[in-house]
Amino acid sequence: MSSGTHILIVDDDANNRFMLVQRLRQMGFAQTSEADSGHAALAQIRATTPDLVLLDVMMPGTDGVSVLEALRSEGRLAEVSVIMVSAHDSLDVAARCIELGAEDYLTKPIHVPMLRARVMAVLERRRLGAVEHAFLTHYDPETHLPNRHALLERVDRLRAGGRRFALAAVQRREHGSIALGEGEGDAQQQLRALNNRMLASSLPTDIVARVDDGTLAWLLSDVQSDHLLLHEVETTLNLGSARTSAPSDLIRDCAVGIAIGSPDDRTQESAELLRLAISEAARIEPEALERVSIADPALREATRSSLALHRDVERVLSLGEFLLYFQPIFS
Repeated sequence: MSSGTHILIVDDDANNRFMLVQRLRQMGFAQTSEADSGHAALAQIRATTPDLVLLDVMMPGTDGVSVLEALRSEGRLAEVSVIMVSAHDSLDVAARCIELGAEDYLTKPIHVPMLRARVMAVLERRRLGAVEHAFLTHYDPETHLPNRHALLERVDRLRAGGRRFALAAVQRREHGSIALGEGEGDAQQQLRALNNRMLASSLPTDIVARVDDGTLAWLLSDVQSDHLLLHEVETTLNLGSARTSAPSDLIRDCAVGIAIGSPDDRTQESAELLRLAISEAARIEPEALERVSIADPALREATRSSLALHRDVERVLSLGEFLLYFQPIFS
């Protein structure tokens, strides 16, 4: 942890800075920098974004509290880890610093064991926060399945490879309990079970992701015949119109919309392809015998035109460019 960690020491006293640099190097932190004022500290932090700042409270001009206030008001710098350092143990000052987001508070003279403990604790919290952020970026926190972001990354990769692939949106119609909080654990369990069924199939599965409350997206990395694809998806999910036995509770309310990604179409966006699959699944009537459908490629163009029109309308609305000449009334 210490080898690549950049720590900035901010203090107007050169002796204090020297002492802290030496103590940190003894602890294994070789990448340190110094600032002798609050103004210089802000400039360095904006330029380098250190992993941790040891910030003196009492400095002439821009003091440590002012630096902390400035950091917390700037978007990307609001998450910089800061330990306040002061020769005064005023509880009011310490409380103010904690309110502004300081990770910890050290009093001078600094004892090396206390410095080590506080620095290591802050860096460990930072590491765990980064791990949690990385997880939430790519995984759904409720089901621990990959999320929409992870799915779209994989779709982009397949599109770049120039391969023909399929993106299936598997919608469970009876998922209201997830949104309402009733039977939430059961609903999430059912989504995970549905995920396991897809992963266990013989189809070339790249990823299965949760993209909505009751919707899983199933990315198939290599597909040839549309007819064969329909048959295999129906077989995996037991959704064929000619099934001889009643489907399980798990899949009895499923509808599947499939969008085909073609290597010949370089203009389609990954998010647009997912929307097309979801729209196709939503189009299937609850009582329909055929529960799996491939979206008509012509619909993709219609969807693209509709989205472009929607964006244009939003833009001109925001700019106040619509002018109403009359209001038709229909009976």
